[in-house]
Amino acid sequence: MSERESGGPGNVDPLLRPLIPGYLAARREDLAMLESALAEGAWLRIAGIGHRLAGSGGSYGFPHISKLGARLERAGEARDAAGARQAIQTLHQVVTQALAGG
Repeated sequence: MSERESGGPGNVDPLLRPLIPGYLAARREDLAMLESALAEGAWLRIAGIGHRLAGSGGSYGFPHISKLGARLERAGEARDAAGARQAIQTLHQVVTQALAGG
């Protein structure tokens, strides 16, 4: 995973740059919701959160978050627990690294 995909935002509208810390903090909340949804087997919730991430990550300079969102959406639609778990774990790593600034 490249620096651009994981830790640092790539090309971002200068107006959005100040919003990145809040965007990443919200992803931490998404992670908690995803873990809960996975434990409950709430597949539509997983797919919905994934869909939202797929649409937002690139706007904030995190294309890898968008890719992971798409994976989560597909996993939710397919009721694929292993795929969802793997995407959640990777999303956690990406968000943690981005919040650490690297």
